[in-house]
Amino acid sequence: MELLTVLQLLLFVVLLLFSALFSSSETALFSLDKLTLERMRQQHHPKLALIQTLLNEPRRLIVTILIGNELVNVAASNISATLVMQYMGSTDSWWVNIFVMLPILLLFGEITPKTLAVRNNDVVSGWVARPITLFAKSVTPLRRVVRMISELLIHLITMGRKRSVANLVTEDLVRTLADEAAGDGDLDEVEAEYIHNIIEFGNQTVEEVMTPRSNMVTLNMDDTMEEVLNVLRTERVSRVPVFDEENEEVVGVLYYRDLLSNDLDQFKNMEELRSILRRPYYVPETKPILDLMHNFREKKRSLALILDEYGGTIGMVTMGDLLESIFGDIHDPEDPDNDATVESLENGCYRLDGNLDVEQANLLMQADFDTQISDTIAGLLMHAHGELPEEGSVIPLGEWCFRITRMEGTRIMEAMGCHAGRVMGRVGCAALLEEGLDVKVVPLQKLDEAPPQGAAVAGVAAIIEQPASVEPLPATDGAAQEPEEALTVLEGQMVPAEPADEAVQGLGSDADLSDSPHENKGV
Repeated sequence: MELLTVLQLLLFVVLLLFSALFSSSETALFSLDKLTLERMRQQHHPKLALIQTLLNEPRRLIVTILIGNELVNVAASNISATLVMQYMGSTDSWWVNIFVMLPILLLFGEITPKTLAVRNNDVVSGWVARPITLFAKSVTPLRRVVRMISELLIHLITMGRKRSVANLVTEDLVRTLADEAAGDGDLDEVEAEYIHNIIEFGNQTVEEVMTPRSNMVTLNMDDTMEEVLNVLRTERVSRVPVFDEENEEVVGVLYYRDLLSNDLDQFKNMEELRSILRRPYYVPETKPILDLMHNFREKKRSLALILDEYGGTIGMVTMGDLLESIFGDIHDPEDPDNDATVESLENGCYRLDGNLDVEQANLLMQADFDTQISDTIAGLLMHAHGELPEEGSVIPLGEWCFRITRMEGTRIMEAMGCHAGRVMGRVGCAALLEEGLDVKVVPLQKLDEAPPQGAAVAGVAAIIEQPASVEPLPATDGAAQEPEEALTVLEGQMVPAEPADEAVQGLGSDADLSDSPHENKGV
């Protein structure tokens, strides 16, 4: 082999290595994100300063890399073509250049270096930082000419319009990235949900997160001191708006700590507490919750009353409500409202609070109620009934049958619901109303368990007006019934057995108060 041929082969290999250098440097440097750079800074990476200098001028860097890559690729192609012509002749050399030399250039000069660089971008960036810096200085005149020509062409193509950087990252893009990261396992589903909630946080108004007036815990100016203390103890709130019933105006906000800082014996009624009431903070219903959070921080407040366009108080919002719009429901284990708002009864029946969230009801009851109609069960039943129901009203809702068991004024406080298809295979409210049977509360953990054989059909006694006389069904397996599960028949009517455990007791006078300024206590 002639010396010239050997030199040409060596030069081709060197050019191939330079091609790999430029290809890998482009991928490695431009794939570095802020987190990787911060990690390199914490690890005191020796080439971090050079890397950051290159990345500070990305257009200068990309032009430099492309110039170097094109120069070595063109030179390598010419040398490979010369070598092939020397051994194959000009007639047959074209197919060797296309099917042999081109794959070699792609494999060793582009694909392999870029793949390794994207997998180890921090390591490869350290390797290429010094060579790229030196090459950038050596081709400065050529780079300036190329950059000037490219900018002129870009100006002609875009007609001088500049793309706004703000449009490069949209809310939809962030949502998509969060969903993809959750799907790949890089983020928990909860973390992805937080990202979605944070994006929505900036688009919501206080009207969407407020506690409605009908659900607010309030005091009246004509309340006695005993009534005031009873509300604070039983509701476990630390701030309560005080209303004047005559003109429906908020007189002030009573802070529990202000009350404790005074001698309680000196007060006999709310009128005497007027001097320690704090001035209410009002905001319009259209105020963005992000602005309200800033106001809370600046004014050192955590409660605001919401006004409609006519100046009437329609609700209240707290810092806790704002945080829940991001993190979801924040439950206090000492909050009485955290007791189960849905009780599971035997054979597909449930006792529900009116302010139970529809989505939560769907989860606990394995139902499919429409969440677009209303946020609460009370609103859903009101919509299905078409008018204000009364205690005892029976409301069919798809495969479910509800009976209103407790009303307070115009508010549905409690309802009983049965799934017709789960009660002995019967369908529809009419079938549930044919006979009255016992009701027994079972733990929510047993929602998915099949009802025991021989157990009475549950939940219907709370739906009908006059329960019929029904004898207990015998157990099919011959097992003796437990005493607490036995049914008592008195004068043609069946009554429920004594519960094994006592009902949830009311709070004592020494109950601790939470910092939550209010909680929903009804609908």
